[in-house]
Amino acid sequence: MWFFFQLSVLAVVTACSGGNEFASTSNVKVSPENVQEATVPNQVLDSGADVQSAPKEITYTADIAQVPERGCENLAVSLVIDTSGSMSDSDRMFQSNWDKFFGGVGDDAPGDDAPMETKPTKIEIVQSAITDFLQTLAEKDQVSLIQFSSDAEIVSLLTEDKKAIEDDVKSLTASGNTNIVDGLTKGASVFEGVNLDKFRKVLFLLSDGLHQRGGDPIETASTLKSEDPDLKIITMGYELDDIGRAVMESIASTPKAYLNADDSDAVIRAFQQLGNDICKI
Repeated sequence: MWFFFQLSVLAVVTACSGGNEFASTSNVKVSPENVQEATVPNQVLDSGADVQSAPKEITYTADIAQVPERGCENLAVSLVIDTSGSMSDSDRMFQSNWDKFFGGVGDDAPGDDAPMETKPTKIEIVQSAITDFLQTLAEKDQVSLIQFSSDAEIVSLLTEDKKAIEDDVKSLTASGNTNIVDGLTKGASVFEGVNLDKFRKVLFLLSDGLHQRGGDPIETASTLKSEDPDLKIITMGYELDDIGRAVMESIASTPKAYLNADDSDAVIRAFQQLGNDICKI
């Protein structure tokens, strides 16, 4: 759904030759048809400058079209993040600028040919991407954090405090095996007993490897979805092989709810997509 609104702004513009169009300092095109008032600033009048060539203060209206609605009123997001030992590995195809994460500049910024130990680890890349994702959420949206490796741990229950979640995300460390089942189970448990009638419930699962212990993750996800039809499961696979990708695709609520990331750039893009489309996936 798209909506239209009228925006009234004040901008300094200069008349172009012919007087048929103005060049605005904003991104909105200003033309004689939508100019409501054009006045010369007092400081220009006081200076004795040429009024005809002086910049004008223009009050105008503009229709801004095709601004997308988010698609849902409130979100309750359970972030279920793989912190198994493999997440401490360096990203195999790191392409992004070093300063995206750690402030390096120019020739000092390690690229794809840099030694593996100088590149950020997968958990560091995910931490950075989640931090950016949290900035896209609305004030009333609630977020929880679950980490899983050999077992899963609820790091934070649902909260509106995104800064607290960001701090918890930054504290994650990687070790152990991969227990997706326990991650899913604890990720869904944070919704229990919480009044979320006006919230879209999303369990977001990220993993970089095959499930290693704790039962069948596909069966567990199927049970969770049947027990709570309002629960949406979105999954992201990070550098997965074909088998791992197939498992994560099966866990997701729909084919569109699986986000694939083969390298760090794709992780960043996938989290951007998540922020843009979380109400629609």
